[in-house]
Order: sequence, then C-alpha cells, then structure tokens
Amino acid sequence: MKFRADIEGLRALAIVPVVLYHACKGLAPGGFVGVDVFFVISGYLITGIIVSELRAGEFSLSNFYKRRISRIFPALFFMLSATCLLAPITLAPAALEEFGRTLVATVLFASNWQFMQLSNYFDTAANLKPLLHTWSLAVEEQFYIFFPLFLIAVHRWSRGRLLQWILALAVLALCKSLWSFHRAPLAAFYLAPNRAIELLIGALPAVYALPSLQARWRREMATGVGLLLILGCVIGYDEMTPFPGWHALLPCVGAALIIYGGRDGESTVKSLLTCAPVRYVGAISYALYLWHWPLLVFARHLDLGDPPGTVVVAAVAMAFLLAAFSARFIERPFRKAAPTARAPVIFTVAAACVAGAAAVGVATVVSHGLPQRFSAPALSMFEFSSHFNPRRPQCHASQSTRIRYEDACRYGAADATPSIAVWGDSYGAELAMGLGETAESRGVALLQLTSSACPPALGYSPRFEPDCGAYTESTLHHVIADARIRDVVLVANYQQYVGENWPALAAGLGRTISALQGAGKRVTLQAPVPNFHYPVPDALGEMVFRHRAPSAYGVDKREYLQVNALPLASLYELSTRYVVPLISPATVLCPTDRCRAVDGSTALYFDEFHLSIEGVRLLQPLYQAAFDALPH
Repeated sequence: MKFRADIEGLRALAIVPVVLYHACKGLAPGGFVGVDVFFVISGYLITGIIVSELRAGEFSLSNFYKRRISRIFPALFFMLSATCLLAPITLAPAALEEFGRTLVATVLFASNWQFMQLSNYFDTAANLKPLLHTWSLAVEEQFYIFFPLFLIAVHRWSRGRLLQWILALAVLALCKSLWSFHRAPLAAFYLAPNRAIELLIGALPAVYALPSLQARWRREMATGVGLLLILGCVIGYDEMTPFPGWHALLPCVGAALIIYGGRDGESTVKSLLTCAPVRYVGAISYALYLWHWPLLVFARHLDLGDPPGTVVVAAVAMAFLLAAFSARFIERPFRKAAPTARAPVIFTVAAACVAGAAAVGVATVVSHGLPQRFSAPALSMFEFSSHFNPRRPQCHASQSTRIRYEDACRYGAADATPSIAVWGDSYGAELAMGLGETAESRGVALLQLTSSACPPALGYSPRFEPDCGAYTESTLHHVIADARIRDVVLVANYQQYVGENWPALAAGLGRTISALQGAGKRVTLQAPVPNFHYPVPDALGEMVFRHRAPSAYGVDKREYLQVNALPLASLYELSTRYVVPLISPATVLCPTDRCRAVDGSTALYFDEFHLSIEGVRLLQPLYQAAFDALPH
C-alpha cells in the first residue's frame, strides 16, 4: 500500500488522548477511545496490505508474519526488558508474582485473557498492573492470526465478493460484541471476537466499500465529521460510560471517516494530521503506548498511591524520550533490516525472545515473587493480604458462581437457628465472619448473602454485573419467606457506585428496606468504609522496608467525607425515614483527622478497599450496641 502521512497523524490523534487519560483523567475523560482508533487503523492497514498482495499474487503468510514480528517485537521486548528490571525493585511479592504471570501471557499474546481473569476483587487494582496495556496488543495479534486466513479463503473461492464477506463478518462481529456487552461485560471489553467489529470497520475503507470522494467539500465533510466524532468521545465520554457496546462505534466510525476522506485528496483535517509535529508523535505512537503505562504504574508503586502531578509529568516526559529513542535506535534499524532477513532467522530470534521472557516470568511465579528481598517484619505486613474470610470461595457469590439461598453459609452457634442475615456485596464477606463470632458468643447464628459488585438495592444492576438486579430480587424473596430471619444487615461499598446511577441505587435500597420491614424484619445499615489508593498490606510492608512507621500511612478524613458525601447523605436519610440503625465504621477507623490503616502491627485491610478480619473485629462493638438497642 502507498504510505499515507495522514494515517501516521491519525495515530497521534489516537495516542495523545490515551496518554492524557492515563496520566490525568480530567484532561481527557474519554481518552480511552484512542485504543479503538488504533484498532481501526490496524484493520485498515492489514486488510489493505493483504488484499493488494493477494490481488498481485505476491502474498505469503511467512512474509506477512515476518513483517509483523519486525514491527512489533523490537519495541515490545525493549519495554519488557526494562519492566523486568524495575518490577523487582518496586513490587511486593504477590504483585511481582502476578507480574510474572502477565509477562508470560504478554509474550504469548494472550494477556487479554489473563487480565480478564484478573479483573476481580482478589487482584491488584488495574492502575497497578505494569503490563495491563498489552491486552490491546493481544487483540491485534489474535486478529493477525485469523483474519489473513479468512482473506485467503475468500480470495481463493469467492474472489469477487470480498466486500460482501467482510460486511457479513462485520454484522456478525457487531452482534457478538453487543450480546457480550450485555451478558459478559468483561469479555466484551477484553476478548478479540468482541473487538473484531472495530478492526473490521477499518477494513471496509481498505476494500473501497464506499465511492471515491472527488469533490473537496465531500472530503472536508467526511474528515470533519470523523474528527468531531473522535474528539467528542474524548471529551464527552468518561470511565462511567457503558463501553464498548454501541458507544465504541462512534470513535471507530470517526476514524474510518478520516481514513476514507483522506484517501482521494486533500482536506483541512488531512493538512492538520500531516503537519510535522503531529506526524512525529504518530511515528513514535507505538513505542509511546508501550512505555507510558508502565512508567505511570511504577510511579504509583513508588509513591504507594497516586503520585503528585510533577511526578506524573516527569513520567510522561520520560515516556516520550524513551519512545523517541525506541523509534530511532530500536525499531528503525530492525525495520530496515527485515526485508533482507530470511524468515527462518526472524522466527528463530522471535522464538528465543519469547522463550527467554517466558522463562523469566515462570521463574518469578515459581519463586512466589522473590520474598527474600524483604525483611521478616515487612513480610509479616505483606501477609495480611490473605487475611480475608477463608470461606470466601464457597460462601461469596459472583456473576459466574451464584449460590442458592438454601446453600448460603452460616456462622455462629452450631446448634442455633440462623436469625440474622448479612446481605451485600463483597464488603459483607468479612463482616459475616466477624459478626458470626459475635453471634456465637450470644448463642445465635447468621447467614452470609453476599455477591461481588451487587449491592442489596432492588432494581439496580451495576455495569459489570448485569444480572445483579435479578439476584437481588431473588434474595429478597427468600429472606422475606424465611421466617427464621429476624435481623438483616445491609452493607456495600457505596463509593464505587456513585458514578454509575446513584439515584437508582438509593431508591432501590429504600425499596429493599421497605420490603424487609413490611415482612417484619429489622434492618441495620452500614455506612461506607474508608478506601485507600494502594493495597494496604503492600503499603505497610513497603513502609517497614523503607524504615518508616506504618502508622504514618492513612487517608485524610476530609477525603473520606468528600468522596462519600452522597452515600453518607442518602444513608442518613434512609436511616431517618425508615428508623433503622446506621453503623458508621469511620467512628472506629477515623478517630482523628486521618483514617488509619493499621492498629499497632496489625493491618486493618487486606487490599485497598476491604477490611481484613482484624479490621472487621474492630466493628463488633458497634454492632453489639446496635443489636442490643433493638426491641426483642
């Protein structure tokens, strides 16, 4: 294909919003759509290259993969080598062990599957995973494996119907993406079949699906609308926008319009995209994508939370410098040498790189994250990451593992009939165990009714738990029908739902309380627990390792009150309206102007959000007082 400078500039339009979004979401709240623009560009270029070579009778799979390896591997393994050196310096044992797993998945181009599996409550937050950004590379590589075979088959057996076949495949891919978005949101985000529609949107201009735009005003309109669509999404979307789904189509169509409108002549947008500074950023965009994310992640690990703005700016500046170095001294020499290199040599070197990186990853996993790097006191702090309810696997539900009401776990006195139910999202799992200890001392028992990211609010389903509403309704039906249950404790991490649809959650929680009281149940509410910006056991272990007092690690109480202003106000209003007790963990966890993470040498959290068993035990007196105050 003929080189197009405007597409190189379009890469800049894709990478800059991504970097801004990752550095400071407020600068580009929808900047994540840049990844989708990259998918469209890849779909266009790969389709155009393969189709043109097939028509010329020059296409070779081995040469195609040789070029892909020469384009992708040098910069990728340069970045991976650096992250392998930085990871042992900055990561706690569990995080380093996870890094080893993701390293293996990355070099096997399966990291999208790996990170989908890691998207649950027991794993490090997304912004602390150094190789998370490689999920999109895995999607593209998987596309490169299967799509050429599809084009070869169509060229051989249905040569004159290529456009029709691509359109049919695009329709199927769109249906699959939308179905997955509603049924399995994480799969819709990470997996290649659900992202294929974005690459196929790019493939359509490559096969001349639309007529040529000979009139300049038509090109101006196509490219102008395309630019507005992309920028509108960058500005108008945010992390609460349901994505990908229908929302992903707008930036993809925008990118396709810019490619289409720039195919047959000049336009204002094309002139902007082909100016030297924009083209240069586009030329280093791949390396910049590779470098900016791990540098920001390691900055967070070094800061044990969100680093100051100066550090973020320095990390982004360093990413630009490394990207420029990579493009000039790593990528360019390999790309120049690739045409004359024999395919077996390229494949052998690539296999050696993959094997070496995989070996490093496996060794890291086998060594359990090299714990010998730390002192015994630091390791004792890291150990609190496992101080959660040991019965979580069989007692705590999720979208993929629902638990029947009849099989709900019970705690407390062995010979007592359950009279209390702890109902909520994952915040209730440890609370059930802690209150179970109190129940046992009083000769009573309780049931655990908890499900990940599913608050006990009728009619409400968070984005990544689409069947939460049905689960809530079923649970309410069973609790009301269970004459044994007299007291119900409702608990959730309300802070995480504020941005989704708080009015619906608050109204649904009110309906739940009303229905329970109508059935003669007594209800107790728990206010939000303070959240941290970094896994607490890892932070405390690092504090000890750095010879700093663990007690100095905490969250400003004003921050807790600010981010939870809406939930606290709503819960207080519900508590007053329905005359139910409201337990406030902050009275114990935030005794001063700071919310504490540690009590002596005991971590009160097992990650950045959930209280450890020891943390929950601090709340036991609050519940004892609340239960004692209830009429019997």
